[in-house]
Amino acid sequence: MTDFVSIRMREKSQIWRIIVGLMIIGVVYIGAGLAIGVAAATFVPDFSENDLLGTRPLSLMIVLATFIPVWFGVRFAMFWPMRQPIQALYSVTQRINWRDFGIGLSLSLIAVSIFEIASVFLFGTPQGYTAQFIADPATWLMLLIPASVLILFQAGAEEVLFRGYFLRLIWARGGRYWWAFFVPSFIFGLGHFAPDQFGSNAWFYVANTTVTGMILCAITVFRGNIGAAFGLHWGINLFGILILSNDGYLSGLALFLNSFDPADPRMGWAMVIMTLIEVVIYVVWAHRTYGKIVPT
Repeated sequence: MTDFVSIRMREKSQIWRIIVGLMIIGVVYIGAGLAIGVAAATFVPDFSENDLLGTRPLSLMIVLATFIPVWFGVRFAMFWPMRQPIQALYSVTQRINWRDFGIGLSLSLIAVSIFEIASVFLFGTPQGYTAQFIADPATWLMLLIPASVLILFQAGAEEVLFRGYFLRLIWARGGRYWWAFFVPSFIFGLGHFAPDQFGSNAWFYVANTTVTGMILCAITVFRGNIGAAFGLHWGINLFGILILSNDGYLSGLALFLNSFDPADPRMGWAMVIMTLIEVVIYVVWAHRTYGKIVPT
């Protein structure tokens, strides 16, 4: 396992700096989000509250664009009060390992594809799990590249914030696993809380994303950079947003739409099974690669 934090980052990891940085990130994100919302309401006359769920191509692009300000917020927070470039959150060498990124991307696409195929056999018709091809593939092809880029920015924004700013600075302070892994990951999970769409399954979704976040934290520490976690995250989101999505939730540009109700109790069990599969895969990988499952 390579070094995870630099001496300079340890010197700049005072609590007041971290808190002030978070305030800067929050102000930039909220301010830019409001500006994007006002612009959408002004220049897109039929923009409604339902568009916040990304159910149309344009509304989905707008929702994804709201993550771009996170990059600026983190950059400003690292410039002051951390007095370091944002690249310091990538790794000690201030670079992303693109080989790790590519491996993470490939593995995530393979894993979600296998899970979706298994779901068809477990919950397929007549149980209710059906995937329908979209009626306008020309629009999908036209927006595929720009949407993929926006998803790259969206996934990267969450990685640089949660597996970069939170994880690296807490680790620099000598934070134990509870603080360094669970706390940022639970905040990450709460960001996916959507009771209107998932009903009682919303907390299963939070649990799944929290565990996923903790696994991404561990992988980031093991690898010493955010490359693998970034690739895994981008691959999962690419598949879930552009390939097969639940109708009515971030489904504006999905090639296939699944009509299975996210609030169906069986979806909750599917999330539990998926979470357990993630844990097993991670444990096997970490033990075989590093001889342990928790980095030190």
